[in-house]
Amino acid sequence: MLIMILNIFLQCRTDFTAANNFTPYIFHVQNDGYVGINTNGPTDQLDIRGVGYGDGARISSAKVGNWINGTGLESDAMFGHINFGRAAYDSANSYGCAIRQNEDGSTYLNAASTKQIDFCIDNSRTGGIASDGRWGIGAGITAPTTLLHVGGTAFFEGDVLIKGVLKFTGPASTDLKIQDSIIMLASENNSDAYDIGIFGKYVTDGETEYTGIFRDASDAGKWKLFTGLVDDPAGPNNIDTESMGFTPTTLVLGDLEAQNVYTNLNMGIGITTPAVALQIEKTDAIKIPKGNTSERPTSNAAEHRGYIRYNSELDIFEGFGAGNAWNTLGGVTDIDQDTYISAENSAGADNDEIKMITAGSERVRVTSTGLVGINTPSPTEYLDVNGNVRCISFITTSDRRVKTDITEIKPYKCLSNISNIPIYRYKFNEMYKNSCGLKDKVYIGPIAQEVEKIIPEAVSTSPKSIPDKITGLINYIPDFKSIDNNILIAQLIGSVKALTGAYVQLDTKYQKKINELKERINILEQR
Repeated sequence: MLIMILNIFLQCRTDFTAANNFTPYIFHVQNDGYVGINTNGPTDQLDIRGVGYGDGARISSAKVGNWINGTGLESDAMFGHINFGRAAYDSANSYGCAIRQNEDGSTYLNAASTKQIDFCIDNSRTGGIASDGRWGIGAGITAPTTLLHVGGTAFFEGDVLIKGVLKFTGPASTDLKIQDSIIMLASENNSDAYDIGIFGKYVTDGETEYTGIFRDASDAGKWKLFTGLVDDPAGPNNIDTESMGFTPTTLVLGDLEAQNVYTNLNMGIGITTPAVALQIEKTDAIKIPKGNTSERPTSNAAEHRGYIRYNSELDIFEGFGAGNAWNTLGGVTDIDQDTYISAENSAGADNDEIKMITAGSERVRVTSTGLVGINTPSPTEYLDVNGNVRCISFITTSDRRVKTDITEIKPYKCLSNISNIPIYRYKFNEMYKNSCGLKDKVYIGPIAQEVEKIIPEAVSTSPKSIPDKITGLINYIPDFKSIDNNILIAQLIGSVKALTGAYVQLDTKYQKKINELKERINILEQR
């Protein structure tokens, strides 16, 4: 080891050199104050040359590279570039440094005017700050276009506060995605003076217009849709529906769940241009409200008219209307539902019968074969009346042209038949009176079973159900007998003919006798 002191430098050197150590100079001090370690040609106040790239000095708790202007900054710690830090005193670059930490703990990154700051990992750029102060994050963002320019996905766990305008210029297919969150509008509002909403801009026929949805502060806070606005609604924060060209827009939705829907416009289902208040263009069905009688809505005044619903208790469609009362729909019925016309015994029965009910009781039935029963549920003739009939006359079909197998019955035979039919005085039993609504009085006539023995053609037999309208019991008679009075009338006509013939014969016989007696009297008187 050799120590040399000359008038121009102090040098400590050795002729021994370790591997990768290219100079024998250990310590070198020049007369200009420059100090070199591991170099005999220092280019700064303290010039330390490492054995290899990346080696150098390790200094703990020291001030490095004090500001060249000194005063007021002597307690700062800085690192300055070899050229940037040696600028002329009080020049623009003399106030520059690469890294600086003030005595109050503030830390700065700094670059010269028109220069940028780069951040690197493994000597690869990951971002930086441009000379105009714009930050670029991402390897490819070398010229950021905004104050913060992120070239990739950014993740924020806390709040993001934006005082200016938020613009999104991504591709149309991924314009804006929000997951598992709620968007809050106008969080700084402290009154109900402003409209809030979301809107968009479009151009039609060369004119810029706006469309969106907003809460109208001037109309009880109702949410409304708009389109065709000619002025930007973001400026005044109020949608001027008159001067700004407000018009209702078309709303297309998938599933929609709402408590109440109000509109003074037409609504369409399956059609985009409804012509009336509600127009449905579908092929399936609509389902209306259903419930029992006690679940009907309040309905006691004219303004309630027009309600329709399905009454699950009565199994009918019903509506509230005339007389401020509920009535069945699609049929004839009265207000209290005990007088009506029914086409089925029960829903889906398809028994093809018509029943007319009054005061809760069936009065008329038309069967699927066209038989009409009055006061009977089981008619056996085209008109079957279970009770008395009052009319002026009965007209019976008797044209020879619709008859065949015509055989005359001798009058004496008719007289014989009629003479052998007993006639009785009788009353109907309680069940039959209750069924037919007959009075408790005496009737006169034959008995069908006895008539059948003498004139079997005059009696018909068929099953019959006789409902007792008082007790509700039904008496079924499988071989109920009825008399065809037309046949009895015909028999009576034959009987009259027989009696008339007999009278004529007797009259002729006795008239001859009378004449003979008159002649004898005349002869006797002449004597």
